[in-house]
Amino acid sequence: MSTFENLLLTQTEKQLSILQDQSNYYSEWQKNERKLIDKYIVQENFCGNYTSDLWEAASFHIIDGFSEIKGKWNSINGLCLEEGLYLANRIIRCKELITLKSLAVEIKVEVKLSLNSEVWMVTRGVGIKDPNSAILKISKESEIDGIFIVFGSPIGSNNEFVFFKRQQIPEEKFDPNEEFTNLDIRIKDNGDDRIYVSVKLSTLQSTVFQTYCNKFIPSLIENRVMVAGYGRNVIVKGVSIQQKERSSMGIIIEASKRQQCCSIF
Repeated sequence: MSTFENLLLTQTEKQLSILQDQSNYYSEWQKNERKLIDKYIVQENFCGNYTSDLWEAASFHIIDGFSEIKGKWNSINGLCLEEGLYLANRIIRCKELITLKSLAVEIKVEVKLSLNSEVWMVTRGVGIKDPNSAILKISKESEIDGIFIVFGSPIGSNNEFVFFKRQQIPEEKFDPNEEFTNLDIRIKDNGDDRIYVSVKLSTLQSTVFQTYCNKFIPSLIENRVMVAGYGRNVIVKGVSIQQKERSSMGIIIEASKRQQCCSIF
């Protein structure tokens, strides 16, 4: 058995015990959390003269495959341009907490991504080196001429990032010479083992790509959503975070398998 297969086996074993706890206490937890369904945690437009104390920022680096947050967390004020929050080689986190014990969370991100850059979104865990974290990366690559979605967690022996799933967003009219691509990203962290994502490319075809991954460790603690940028240019125009009711698993799995332009959450 390969190292990767061993890591996935360990991940599955960790999943099962926590999923069982969620099942056993779901009704009790939902009684307390039902009031949060459809509650907006934040709704932010970072364009223009933006000021807020709901977010904080730090430096973000990737060296030899290892991601790292450097320096202190400070205000994001001063990072916002007319077109949005300049996030290249920086990470932001929301000060407001989310819960995934019995609920889901929906995150919408509008981002402008240049060639050889990537945006990270973290919905679980206490940091980018926490093996219980859930990380979604979207990258625009020039060498392979495409935009890719990667799901993973830092579950390697030294907390290095390990990807569970990697897919290219199909786009017939994708122009590898186009410097920037605007993306509307919609994530639903279902709170169990699954995270769903829908990505709309702002092109002539307005392509919508949907997929999911079921390799994540359920979280029984309160979490902070984090968004990071790495590479040449990453500009975030807006972010909204909303608690949602957990989705019916059977319906979504079937819809997600088709990966077509249909609503899965």
